[in-house]
Amino acid sequence: MNRTATVLSALPLVLAILVPCARAQSFNMDMGSSAHPVPSPTFGGGANQPGFWNSVDESSTPEFVTNLLDLNGQPTNVTVTVWRQFTFGTFGPVVRANPAGFSADEAALFADSIVWDGPVNITILVDITGLAAGPYDFVCYAGDSIYEGSFNTDGCVQSMSCMYFNGTFTQGSVWNRQCCTATPFTRLRVQTCGSPLSTPAMNALQIVRRAFSCSEINEVFCSGVAVGAGCACPCGNCGLANRGCDNSFTTGGGQLLATGNASVSADTLVLRAEFLPPTSSALFYQGTGVVGGGFGATYGDGLRCVGGSAIRLGNRFASGGIVAFGAGQGSDPLVSVRGLVPPSGGTRYYQVWYRNAPNYCTPSTVNLTNGFRVLWTP
Repeated sequence: MNRTATVLSALPLVLAILVPCARAQSFNMDMGSSAHPVPSPTFGGGANQPGFWNSVDESSTPEFVTNLLDLNGQPTNVTVTVWRQFTFGTFGPVVRANPAGFSADEAALFADSIVWDGPVNITILVDITGLAAGPYDFVCYAGDSIYEGSFNTDGCVQSMSCMYFNGTFTQGSVWNRQCCTATPFTRLRVQTCGSPLSTPAMNALQIVRRAFSCSEINEVFCSGVAVGAGCACPCGNCGLANRGCDNSFTTGGGQLLATGNASVSADTLVLRAEFLPPTSSALFYQGTGVVGGGFGATYGDGLRCVGGSAIRLGNRFASGGIVAFGAGQGSDPLVSVRGLVPPSGGTRYYQVWYRNAPNYCTPSTVNLTNGFRVLWTP
């Protein structure tokens, strides 16, 4: 049996794990008083992101800076600076009595906050430096039982969103999620909302690195490119942007792209893999989900990116390191037909497993391209 096909037969047995590089760029922050406890690492909050919680403690100064630990509690080069637009007044931590029905973790998050003790109707600025460029979810908890706040991120398409604390853990009323493409310098804004006499308050912030852009489009994901100091590839064989992990033949890794019309009723989609070994056997496959939140998990010499219910679309042999599958490719079936995409459409994920026989990285003879997400329309 083809070695690649043999490996794929074990696909359901491989656990989806979170890749360390993704965790190293994701953060939980509890803001308020250092004398107040922070949530436990098992508490994921509104972002459903368990892990270490940084204590961002005010110091009654015009600004304060915290070096952040990642979700594993490991040091990073990411810092958060909290400051305000005025040169007078101070920050002050506010601790409230725990509302009835709160768990210990919920009380740790919501019972204390950073409040601006100065002129009303001002903006708290939160500057984050050191993030790897890319898409992130910013989940902000703004406002408590007396104070109120709204939240936005520079460069986000979303408008300010009012948030009020109503005395119970109703997530929609106490936190707001916004997706932005961050840069090494990203600014968040927490402002008053509603009453002109109100003062903004900030309870917490979660930063969640995303595998996908903020919009629902067809796109590459799960690249083998380095993020920060390294990549998730199994032996440091980092690839180039929008490609998989490096292989023994081509520096930069195999690449999967899709062209054509991803419409079930008018399917012209072609999946095309390049930068493979010259005559490598290649297996195109489709899944309904992703591995490791879309960042993949090490497998063979590469990263396994696609999970869920998997369908083998077809085995092909590369010519000059290039191979394609789909509309107009000889006798190939349409991708939507072979992949059993329903008439209503939906999101599917694609990847190519290919044979890489030389003893290059691990004892395995398998490597993989990047993943590619396709949003099928009716």
